[in-house]
Amino acid sequence: MNESPKPRLNEIAAEWREARRIYPIYAALISRFDLPLTPCRILDSPVDRADQESTEYVRKWLQGVDDSIEASQLRQVLQSTKLGTEASMRSLAQRYLGKADAADGYRDRIEFLLAQYFSLNAPVTAARGVVKHDDASHALEPVLGPAKSAPPAWLKELDELLARLEKFRSLRDFLTGGTLEQGRVLKSRYSNEFLQPSVLSAITRYNFLVRLNFIRLLHHDLERIQKVTKDLQQRGVKEIDCSAAGLSKSASPEEVLRFAANWKAIFRKDYSERQVSTAVVKILDACEQKLRVTPELAPAPAALEPAAVAVKMAPAIPKIPPPTPQVSPAVIQAAESELKRPQPAEPAEKPHFAMHEVQESIAAQLAAANLQNSHLATATVLVGECKVLLSSWEVASFTKGGNELADTLQQAVVARGIVSEVVERRKAGPAPDLKAVVALGRAEAARLQEGIAQARDARNIDAAVNLAATQKRLLQILEEAAKPQEN
Repeated sequence: MNESPKPRLNEIAAEWREARRIYPIYAALISRFDLPLTPCRILDSPVDRADQESTEYVRKWLQGVDDSIEASQLRQVLQSTKLGTEASMRSLAQRYLGKADAADGYRDRIEFLLAQYFSLNAPVTAARGVVKHDDASHALEPVLGPAKSAPPAWLKELDELLARLEKFRSLRDFLTGGTLEQGRVLKSRYSNEFLQPSVLSAITRYNFLVRLNFIRLLHHDLERIQKVTKDLQQRGVKEIDCSAAGLSKSASPEEVLRFAANWKAIFRKDYSERQVSTAVVKILDACEQKLRVTPELAPAPAALEPAAVAVKMAPAIPKIPPPTPQVSPAVIQAAESELKRPQPAEPAEKPHFAMHEVQESIAAQLAAANLQNSHLATATVLVGECKVLLSSWEVASFTKGGNELADTLQQAVVARGIVSEVVERRKAGPAPDLKAVVALGRAEAARLQEGIAQARDARNIDAAVNLAATQKRLLQILEEAAKPQEN
């Protein structure tokens, strides 16, 4: 009895669908890197063919690209174009996983694709570095299928490496701490278990969190470069020897700032995280060494901080009613949950400063500092007598603004400033408005959480990371405010 042709036709149709999802990525790789291959004439046609000759031709063409590309090239194309859709990455990852030599010949590509796929489907908490093992397994199930077996015991060692990584405070730690090397050794030691869904999920979680920590440390060092470079400019320095990092031996401070501002463009080229880290660390070393041997000039009378002109709040600022923020019921509920009890609409004690007054004051201080054209400018502003440090994205929310993300960041910065001012004032005596200020801060922390969720849904990872970092700072000062007052 002859086998029904219908199952066979279904298999061929599915194979063509997978090929068409992959083809735009492969065509872009051929074009960008001048690979010794030509586009596939059959896949260029919109008509699928069921004949054996055409199907075999497409299979051989795809295999030819498989043999010609590297993981770094795939990374550059998928991170700099819109070709990396969920469906295309799922098809490509499953293609490599189905190879006979997947664990050896395609390991780097599989790890990269699964990390990228997870970043598109990760839970909201991932932007703050909170990723459970079940989160990774669930997000990767469309690619890997369900994890039917318990994860091997050795995967706990990856968690220990991540715990060490969380304690790093600069890219120098990232480079010299040995964590990355230990992770690679650990993964290669158990390569015979690589294709197990539970193992791939754990490795993807580890790779994702390593990358998130790399970005955290990179932001820290780039902001440090910006601050030190500003100090050097104020001391009259015109040249910095950055030759060790591949820049000029007589690089100007402006060149150094341009390098820091363009790190994303640099990273999307053929550079690894280690290469980028090394360059940033060497530039920071060169700037700090120059700062150590350069004497300070007489400070200008009005300059309190190098990154901003910090001025006290004028008590006579006109009180302009602020726009009513659009806060969803979910945010209000989250804020009340954080406080562990419902809050009255009008607290008995009002904060020492109104939010719109502080917002106007911060905006005025940053405007006076003329930071509009700086991509990585940090700044220090005053709320009352308290100095508040703003990150580069927080500065940009005031100096550039104009969207919902900027509004959310501004309100969070204002809340952090007001809570910080109360915490400082409490050191000298009781602060009767502490309870109201904490309620205000908790509400803004909940509002930030909603912003993180929206950024995550929009696949705006940069915005989600920035909002999470701002939320973390706000929660830290709220935690300090909750501590009992020392006698």
